[in-house]
Amino acid sequence: MRRKLAAVLCTLLCLTAFTGCSADEVGYLQMSVDMLKGMEVSETTGEAEITLDFDAMKTFAADAMLASGMTQEDVDTAMAGMTDFDGKKNVKLEYTMLMNMDDMSFMFDVDATYKNQEYSFGRWYYGNKDGVYISTETVWSAYRLMRDMTDVDTDSYFFSDAFAQEWKAMLDRDQYICVLDMKEDLGLTQEELDALIPSGYDSLYDAAVNMYKDGFSGFTTGMVTRIQNGYQIEATGTEVGQMLVSLLDYMAQNPEPVINALEEYLKVTMQASGATEAEIADLTSSMQAARDDVEAFRNRTG
Repeated sequence: MRRKLAAVLCTLLCLTAFTGCSADEVGYLQMSVDMLKGMEVSETTGEAEITLDFDAMKTFAADAMLASGMTQEDVDTAMAGMTDFDGKKNVKLEYTMLMNMDDMSFMFDVDATYKNQEYSFGRWYYGNKDGVYISTETVWSAYRLMRDMTDVDTDSYFFSDAFAQEWKAMLDRDQYICVLDMKEDLGLTQEELDALIPSGYDSLYDAAVNMYKDGFSGFTTGMVTRIQNGYQIEATGTEVGQMLVSLLDYMAQNPEPVINALEEYLKVTMQASGATEAEIADLTSSMQAARDDVEAFRNRTG
């Protein structure tokens, strides 16, 4: 699957993308590497509260339809059927994610609470060798939540008790719905499926850490601090925004080490993803062009 999951999701987004190189930040990155190397199955749990602004969503949808070439009359007709989707709605989510690094499979379990009513969205499963599956409970709860959030009357058959009973009876026939089958829908053989599972990616983790050490040795985020038995990451949205500005400034002031470190990291990820020698050579040429651009800019402004 697309270059071995894009070299294991670009080394898990470069080990969370905190690119600083203070003692605490490097320690945190190394801890992440050690954990990933020894990890087979991980579990992540948490909760979040989201606000759905239906008025803003309808405005965006109308603008998108107009931009796609629809007439204002067509847009007005489409919007007429969305009168019950208005205002802001708050939904609390509780989630669990299980990840198996050996076969690159993921399972999500999500529950929602809306107006003190709980909705179990069952389980969503993705596996490199299997495909994508969702439980029928997911579909049923999505329908229930939509029905309760719109507060429509029974004149709409889609939201009527009769339709709800028929829909529930249909969904109860199976426990899971196959959204994508890797063999049948994509036509992959078992040998091709086996090749999708990344192997020997410890070098990717090391390469990510080396990229930070070599390319960003003078940069720190200030967001990582050492605590007992681990590290703590803490920042506000404003601080994250300022960190990104500072990061871009650092890269502009230190292009050579950043380009060199990035090239070495990309070479490792391309090799792990099965890239050809010609493709790696193209990368080298591209990075050299980036160096030449930097030098040309300096000569013009120096």
